[in-house]
Amino acid sequence: MRKLPLFALFLLFAVSCKNENQPNVQNTESIPIEETTQIEEIAISTALEDALQLGDDLTISKSKNDIRFDNWTEKDWAENDYFRFLRKCIDACLKGYESPSTAFLKDFKQVITGKFFVYDTRPFYLGGMEIIFGFVDNPELKFHTVVYSHVDLSTEKITGYCLTIFEKMDTESGITKERISQMLEEQPDVRLW
Repeated sequence: MRKLPLFALFLLFAVSCKNENQPNVQNTESIPIEETTQIEEIAISTALEDALQLGDDLTISKSKNDIRFDNWTEKDWAENDYFRFLRKCIDACLKGYESPSTAFLKDFKQVITGKFFVYDTRPFYLGGMEIIFGFVDNPELKFHTVVYSHVDLSTEKITGYCLTIFEKMDTESGITKERISQMLEEQPDVRLW
């Protein structure tokens, strides 16, 4: 946990970027440089004083991605609820169910059949997990998706998932069904979903 100084720096940055007392950009031509510098110094000084008055006990909590992925092991990256949720969305789409998460999949209904395997995965910078994957039945196609997970900050628990991006990638995988079978035999952490 980081203490007050990081918060104070953030507050200083925010105030220096947008301050109600700062002159409008269009009007700065008529204000001498010395006066605009003085206005900026006053704004920074005021922000620092305000931040210091908040108290030493103010801490910054974990980010949502820290809550989502903190302490994950290799097994967690290979087998997790993000993959399970993606599988549920694909199955629901193929059965004709409509939801916000399956809406992304309708255009790909003919090629998302069968089991999928994961090429790559990582935390998505806007939250959740970014997944690059392909299907055994159409191994030449690669797909990119983001499964967002809702986080309750007070309990630091994931409360649900939704699909926010689903797209076919422009590059072909260069992989065959035979190579997929070989990977499944040689690498126990690779599995089909």
